[in-house]
Amino acid sequence: MPPPKLPPEIAATVQQVDRNAFTREAAWLYKLHVSKVAAAGNRDGSGAQLQRGSLPVQVKYKASKIAVAGHPAFGQYGLFAAAKITGGELILNYCGRVHTEAESDPTSDYDIRFLEVVTIVPGSQPAPAAAAPAGRGSGSGVDGGVDRGVDEGVDGGVDVRVDGACAASSSSGDRGVDGASDRGVDGGVERGVDDGVSEGGAGASEASSVLSTVTLSIDAARVGNYGRFVNDFRGICARPNVEFREYIASQGEVQMGVWALSKDIPKGTELCVTYGKGFWGARAS
Repeated sequence: MPPPKLPPEIAATVQQVDRNAFTREAAWLYKLHVSKVAAAGNRDGSGAQLQRGSLPVQVKYKASKIAVAGHPAFGQYGLFAAAKITGGELILNYCGRVHTEAESDPTSDYDIRFLEVVTIVPGSQPAPAAAAPAGRGSGSGVDGGVDRGVDEGVDGGVDVRVDGACAASSSSGDRGVDGASDRGVDGGVERGVDDGVSEGGAGASEASSVLSTVTLSIDAARVGNYGRFVNDFRGICARPNVEFREYIASQGEVQMGVWALSKDIPKGTELCVTYGKGFWGARAS
């Protein structure tokens, strides 16, 4: 069953997608991560085993405008269970524009941390590790660019759509429609090389190579799906009933899923996660 269309007032400013769009730089980093996860037996960079999953045939969610006075998102939308959801069930993916930390937009409230990608940079100084995004996103937030549908194949049959506006802006240095400049893939790292080392740097010694960790996040401010309607639990319920968690999808791609926690969720219940205290601290500041 196809997902429902976004509400008209949201669709006027948000492009609905059923899979992620990528900036040019995020695309090759994502491919690198997927290949490393596959080579490690579906384990991520920390060694954690990623669960395999597939989206349910039945759509068990719906978006409704909040009409309850005192609700933190009063007048906005929330995501609700349209049918009983079993504890531990995958409900939907969180889709949007995948970007690096450097491509963030501090005005977005729809950014969540996705992946930590470790690359090998030959003959350079180590880049500082990206700060762990607080809560829902980087603590600053990101907005999404418009996906122009440019496809790039990925090893293992995974397909990555590159944000065309960002790709077009990378050669001139202009800002894309997402408001975040696409820096391309500089710094001595070549796109699409599975080991993270540029082809030109193949002769570099291991002693001169360093590891660099890059954070990829997903923003659904202007490109997204129903995952963008999941609200933080604070002020709504006693505790979260869903979580954001990566998993391995049917064709080997890594997705960010919205998963029910251990308890069943009755029909009509609002689906709530925790953004983390850091998210609210960043908002306050």
